Amino acid sequence: MNDTLDTPELTELAQVVRWPPVDPQDAARIALGEAGRDAGYGRLAELAVWWASVRDDAAAPPPARAAGLGVTSPLPDPARLPVRRLPWDHPAAPREALAWGVATADALADEGVDLLLVAADEPRARRVLAAELLGTDAVDGLGWPLPVGGVVDDAQWMADVVALRDGLRGVKGLAGDPAALLDALGNGRLAAATGLLLGAAARRTPAVLDGPGAAAAGLLVRSLAWEAPDWWQIAPLPAEPLQERVVGVLRMTPLPGPVVALEDGTAALLGAELVAAAAALLPAPS
Repeated sequence: MNDTLDTPELTELAQVVRWPPVDPQDAARIALGEAGRDAGYGRLAELAVWWASVRDDAAAPPPARAAGLGVTSPLPDPARLPVRRLPWDHPAAPREALAWGVATADALADEGVDLLLVAADEPRARRVLAAELLGTDAVDGLGWPLPVGGVVDDAQWMADVVALRDGLRGVKGLAGDPAALLDALGNGRLAAATGLLLGAAARRTPAVLDGPGAAAAGLLVRSLAWEAPDWWQIAPLPAEPLQERVVGVLRMTPLPGPVVALEDGTAALLGAELVAAAAALLPAPS
């Protein structure tokens, strides 16, 4: 792997990404129905079918090894799922961070990690990234008018609009060139998350996205590989117009559970528990 990555190299990697296989989905649905574990379990049964698909096994066992980028939550790792934490705590140019993410995804797949948890707590940068990819301006992206009783007052909203407007000026017209867009954004953490998610999708490693930062990185990966979001689940996000649009474009339904505003991996750890519980519904092969 090169020390840095350009857009043509990302495009080449994206061509490797495929949809998760369909046959395990169908077999898992049939098996769940025969075991009486389908309709009554609702979203949990749907998650079990997804897990069977991304693991290419209608009787896939629950995840056994996980790794997490940006997982700094004080919560203990789930007892049944050891999580190797990969905090992004060192500076790197965006293209170096991209290459690190892709290489790390490759190495983790080789090690047998079967689930990734991805968080990227970068509020300003992820708003700029999402708004540029969505082709929206600052006011429309942040929403107006403000909801009555909301957590953001007029002064904070105006400051956020100015920051987003100024950020969009710096990345204008770069939505079609992911590497240049991340260069202009100047954020290594989001670049690392982007490389990790793209590399993981290419290696058929599923992931749980934690928070708006990871979702924005996922949106950039989707611009390269439309199939990639089918390899992911996303934790519940705070109510924010920009993030609602991101999730809509990704065509993802957030996992059930509490909304955790902190992007420290807490929501991803809870999501991993749900994935494990769903996988336990899959009947063992007879």
